This record gives sequence, C-alpha cells and structure tokens, in this order.
Amino acid sequence: MIDFTPIMRAVQAANPDLVYVASYPADSVGIVRAANEIRLNTKLFGGSTVGLQYGALKTQLGAQLNNIVVHDFYVPEPTLHFPGIEEFLKRYQAKAAAGEMDQLGFFVPPFAYANLQVLGRQT
Repeated sequence: MIDFTPIMRAVQAANPDLVYVASYPADSVGIVRAANEIRLNTKLFGGSTVGLQYGALKTQLGAQLNNIVVHDFYVPEPTLHFPGIEEFLKRYQAKAAAGEMDQLGFFVPPFAYANLQVLGRQT
C-alpha cells in the first residue's frame, strides 16, 4: 500500500485552492486518509475518486469523507424521494443485508430503478 502522506504534504505546501484527485478505490482511501491526517486545507477537494461511493468504504472512512466533492448515484436526501423509491429501497435493503452486500443499501439500485422507470415510459 502506498503512503500518500508525503504527497499530500507537498500538495499542502503548494497552498492550492483546489485539489482534484483521480484514483481507484485503494488509492482513493489512502489519499483521503492522508489528507485528513495532515488536515489538508483547501477550498475544494475531490474529483474522480472511484470507490468513495461504495458502502463499505463510506462506513470505513465515515467523517473523513466530509467536505469531499465526489460523484454519487443516490443519497437518501428529501428532494430525491421520487415515487416508489422508499418501497423499493426497503425491499432491496432487506435482500442486500441478507446477502451481506451493499452495506448502506443505496449505491446503484436507485439509479437503476430510475433508469427502468424512464425506459418503461418510452415503450
């Protein structure tokens, strides 16, 4: 595993306003941990940090993910309560928990559900 702390210290020394990260899961975790360890101070931090959307990594990193800008397919936020999603999530989350997968139960399925709703309207 790579120690990203020296890299993040060099980034901090440059005093950037924005730090854009493009990484895959293992590196994403290391970079986030290093940024938190050195208390990276920047106006905007994030990017294409693949993996930070996964329930397993969200639960592992917890508050270390605060203030990171990253794409996500769905978050349980009041403005995203579209028709049918709550019932769908209850069914899906029960199955995901029983199968020990998707710890938070809302990574990709709501996105797929919405896609199928759109597809259904097109036929």
